[in-house]
Amino acid sequence: MLLVGALLAVLVGGVARGVGAAGDAQRAADLGARAMHGAYFRLFEPPLIDGALNPPHLGKAAYLELGRSAAARTAAGNGAVDAEVAFPDAVSMAPVRVRVTVHERFEAGSGRDKRSAAIDASAEAELAP
Repeated sequence: MLLVGALLAVLVGGVARGVGAAGDAQRAADLGARAMHGAYFRLFEPPLIDGALNPPHLGKAAYLELGRSAAARTAAGNGAVDAEVAFPDAVSMAPVRVRVTVHERFEAGSGRDKRSAAIDASAEAELAP
């Protein structure tokens, strides 16, 4: 009975941590997309106007960095120590999707009974210009 109870506790804890990691990933993806949404139309500003730099213009690399930094900050703020931020449509002229994958380890028990499992949770957000 005690062993069944311990296994059940580990299972419930792992599922709860997995749900938490998925929520962390989704919040990070959502905020990365929100940062990109705010700058989306700047991608289409001409870089030069009458030979002078156009301050509202934003290059694609800087645009993606806005999304990456917002998503990474959010993931870290939610306690994720290992998060990856990717843009599935990065090759397009104006990417609109952000994917965040959070990698965590769940550990339960102690001593010889200590067990651990990898938990990977991914979430994707898409901005609608």
